[in-house]
Amino acid sequence: MVKSAVDFGQVASDLEHLAELLESGWCQGAYARDEEGKVLVSQYDLRAVSFCLVGGLLRTLGDPSSISMSVARKALGDTLGGMHEGALTGWNDHKDRTKEHVVCLCLDTAKRLRSSTPLRS
Repeated sequence: MVKSAVDFGQVASDLEHLAELLESGWCQGAYARDEEGKVLVSQYDLRAVSFCLVGGLLRTLGDPSSISMSVARKALGDTLGGMHEGALTGWNDHKDRTKEHVVCLCLDTAKRLRSSTPLRS
């Protein structure tokens, strides 16, 4: 990946938007849930009102194969100390995890993306 091809400011803004989405509705054990807490098949379903970290990321950024999605997932994993981006769902679903942890992860990652070289080689 060519770093200059990525708009880190936009990815940071997307992560801040994700933090707002999760603040208004966060869940575990599913990408998305409806108002009654029922698991929805898709995080794109209009009935979705709460999201896990990855479901919210997909809802916010859309295309799972985009460069922005790849950068966001890698940056979130790096903020967690180099966690592989595929482990984000397990991190979100850990029994001791709280909405505050997940929202802070998004905001801390956005801040890091704005302030320095965000991705480790």
